[in-house]
Amino acid sequence: MLTINGYIGTYAETYAKENDFEFIAIDEKILTGDANQDGIINVNDVTYLQMHIAGKNNTDGSALIDETNKQLFDCVDMNKDGKLSVSDVTALQIYISNNN
Repeated sequence: MLTINGYIGTYAETYAKENDFEFIAIDEKILTGDANQDGIINVNDVTYLQMHIAGKNNTDGSALIDETNKQLFDCVDMNKDGKLSVSDVTALQIYISNNN
């Protein structure tokens, strides 16, 4: 899959969305462990990651966490083993505990 990096609100973003390419905003940084992408790392991210692993979907049927989004996937694959599992949930809990 082709990925386009660019600034939010530019033609690069529009082009990527119109052509089904992944768009990664240059000025957008996903925080380590921010599973629900709200900019805050807390127990809500643990619950969100658990729900994703259990197979819960968004109301439109899409996965809670877009595992094809490399930047997001890398931020929630806490143990860096290339898959999302209960081990990542545990690692996220430890990460939150150590950083609060």
